Amino acid sequence: MVSRSSTRSPYPGAVTAFHEITTDRAGLNDRSVLWQHGDVARMPGPVPPAPTLAAMMAGGVPRDRAVLGARVGQLRVENGWTHHVLGQRAGMNGTYLKQLEEGQRNPGLDHLLRLARAFNLTSLEQLFGPLPTEELV
Repeated sequence: MVSRSSTRSPYPGAVTAFHEITTDRAGLNDRSVLWQHGDVARMPGPVPPAPTLAAMMAGGVPRDRAVLGARVGQLRVENGWTHHVLGQRAGMNGTYLKQLEEGQRNPGLDHLLRLARAFNLTSLEQLFGPLPTEELV
């Protein structure tokens, strides 16, 4: 005998959990399976604000890292994602992404491509956004 149940989250776009329990003729649990289905991109919870370019520059963060960090934070907040959710979408660690936004990390090309795909961008230029107008040093 197979019994199935599903639990739908009250939050739009959140995960639906399905439970399947198979029992034998004696009524004992033979196996139990739990799987999830749905878009995890809009899990409930507060969305941390993105660091500002000015604050990072004042804190001594190198300009290129500050520009990238501010842009990644801006895109993340616009999508309503936490660092953890962005990490799931990009296949990266949420803590690493938080440090990247703060200018503490210098990502390689592989990480930049993962971020661009997570945000559904068609080029890396869109990831960096418009560069600040003052001269780069």
